[in-house]
Amino acid sequence: SFPHRLDRRHNLNLQLLYKLGKRWDFSSGFTYASGSAFTFPSQEYDFILPSGIITHPLVIDELNGFRLPAYHRLDFSVNYLFSQRKARHTLILGVYNAYNRKNPFFVTLRNRFTDDNKIFKEPVQVSLLPIFPTLRYTIEFK
Repeated sequence: SFPHRLDRRHNLNLQLLYKLGKRWDFSSGFTYASGSAFTFPSQEYDFILPSGIITHPLVIDELNGFRLPAYHRLDFSVNYLFSQRKARHTLILGVYNAYNRKNPFFVTLRNRFTDDNKIFKEPVQVSLLPIFPTLRYTIEFK
C-alpha cells in the first residue's frame, strides 16, 4: 500500500468578513494544507533500443514515498456594494497569495552541468501563481 496522490493529512481554512456599513465589506482568507504525496525517481539511465532510439527509464523505489512542502497562502479583498433599480452590483478588489509564497505544484528533474562538464540531475520545485491582484464585477438581478 502507498499514500494516494491527494492524501493531505492536515487542512485548515480560516475566513474573516467585516462589514462596514451597507456598502463596504472586507474579507480575508488563510489556507494551510500539508504537502501532497508524490513519486520521485531514485535513478535515471540511458537505454538504447535496437532501433537506435535512446530512452531514459526512471527507477522508482517507492510510490508516493515523498511529500511536497506544506501549501499556505493569505488572500484579501475589499467589496463595494450598491443597488440600482432591479439589480445589485458588487465591485471586488483583491489580492491572491498576498505574501507571495512559492507554493509547490510539482517537483521535476533538471539536467545541470558541473564545472568538469558532467551532467547530474537536480530536483527542481515548480510553482504557480505568485502574488496575484484581482478585480471582479458582479451583477445580480432581482
